[in-house]
Amino acid sequence: MMIWKRSFVVVCALLLFITAVPVYAATTKQPQQAIALSINGKAMPKESAPIMVNGSLYVPINALRSLGFSVSLSADSSTLTLNKFWNKYVLSFGSIEAIQDTDMKIKLPHQLLINKGIKYISVKTIMLLDPQISSKWDSKMSQLLIVDYGAELENALKADDLSKFERILKEKRVKPEAALEYVFYQQKSAEWAKVAIELSTNLLIPYNNFFEKAINLRRIDIVKLMIESGKVNPTHVPETTFKDSYVGLAHRQILTYTYDPTRKQPVIKYKSAPSFELAEILYEAGFRPSNDDIVYTYSQNIEDSYKWLNWMLSHGADPNGESLKLVELDVSEHNIIFHHALSVPDPTAKQKIIISAYYIATWNPNEENLNKFELLVSNYQTSLDPLTQAQKNRMLYLANSTGRAQLASVLTEAGAQIMN
Repeated sequence: MMIWKRSFVVVCALLLFITAVPVYAATTKQPQQAIALSINGKAMPKESAPIMVNGSLYVPINALRSLGFSVSLSADSSTLTLNKFWNKYVLSFGSIEAIQDTDMKIKLPHQLLINKGIKYISVKTIMLLDPQISSKWDSKMSQLLIVDYGAELENALKADDLSKFERILKEKRVKPEAALEYVFYQQKSAEWAKVAIELSTNLLIPYNNFFEKAINLRRIDIVKLMIESGKVNPTHVPETTFKDSYVGLAHRQILTYTYDPTRKQPVIKYKSAPSFELAEILYEAGFRPSNDDIVYTYSQNIEDSYKWLNWMLSHGADPNGESLKLVELDVSEHNIIFHHALSVPDPTAKQKIIISAYYIATWNPNEENLNKFELLVSNYQTSLDPLTQAQKNRMLYLANSTGRAQLASVLTEAGAQIMN
């Protein structure tokens, strides 16, 4: 699962351009003098000359390559696909919307246009897709200057030049939140992250929650920095991407990514391991596990799942509480369905923890699942009242057949009976 797929670019798109007016006409009103284009201080050839349409500047789509985008047209030339870093955008000629990462719609300031057979994209659209790009129009000189400060930042990272990195951020040429993204994917030390965190105004952007990313990437050093900065408050944090608790993220096995500068895209690095150390840090900061976390320790095949269940129960999860209805058994009790918070058929339906534990223990009565059930009822005195008489009897049979005298005693006291 990809936890970190909604980028800071989307938020900027919605905030900055919600009222933008699209340009539908492809007619141009050229200045008497041809417009010169400079990208990152380098003069572009005449075939990359910009045009002006209704007061807005456009550049040929091929100029995007000089700004770090990969550019491809569909076979019928109706759509333009752009990739940069971990973002993918599909723009259609004649449309004022773009699709980001297959499913997120972004409203554009202008449509793509074709003039004299050349395909153009507006400068405002470019700056929307990558907020680290800036432009300056010199009307007297008829010159357009475009600078990709993200590339400058990336060069500072590659050169291991922390002072330049800090200077770029302090001069507000790159947003500190975006810089933090670079730190994550180029796996720089906490020293670099500290600069971005101190200058950041919001680490908890919806769909681009940097605190959540630090947890998922197991960057314990950066998690600590964010907590110590006072910019992460456990009582005022957004939902995580997949509705896990923040503590729960510490025990989930999550695919993590690193950035490949050659291919200019993220690549799978490893599956992050559960971390008790990280869970303890989050707990000490005021974060608590949820009841859903109890069920996930059952349903996920993770190392030390018994220890994780015990940890969750001893750190605030309620063994007698309810969770989402994340586990279901059919009438035969032979087939089981596991859900996630985002996939439950009824997001309002609740289920007692002991019911979910019973379903899992009887569906697969292996040693681990029976140990977990016994932990709940023997060590944490979880009430067996939600179970039916038949369910109690079934658990008693399993307890006796596996030599679990303590569990059998608790079940008998709760009314379970040995059936012939």
